[in-house]
Amino acid sequence: REDNINALFQMALERVAFLPFGLLIDKWRWDVFNGNIPEGSWNTEWWNMRKKYQKVEPPNGEVRGEEFFDAGAKYHVPADSKYMSYFVAHILEFQLHRSMCITAGQYNPENA
Repeated sequence: REDNINALFQMALERVAFLPFGLLIDKWRWDVFNGNIPEGSWNTEWWNMRKKYQKVEPPNGEVRGEEFFDAGAKYHVPADSKYMSYFVAHILEFQLHRSMCITAGQYNPENA
C-alpha cells in the first residue's frame, strides 16, 4: 500500500510541477509573436514569467541578460513547435482515465 501511495505522489509531483512550465512556454511564445514582448527584452521577460508561473529564478540568482536566449534551451521554442498540447494532455490524461473507470464500472467516488 505504501508503494502505491509513493508512486501516486511521484506521478502527481511530475504532472503538477509540469503545468506551470507547460503554460509558460506557449504564453511566452504568443507574447513574443504578438509583440507584447519586444525583442530587446525576450530573455528578461522569460525569467520574469518563470518567476511568476514557476517560482524559480536563474541559477545562483544571477541576472540573465539579453545576450542569452534561455527560452531557446527548450527545443520547442526555436523549432516553433506548439507546446500547449502537452499542457492540455496532462490535464486530459486524468479526465480520460476517470471516464474509462466509470465506463468499466471501476470508479468509486469514495476513493477518488
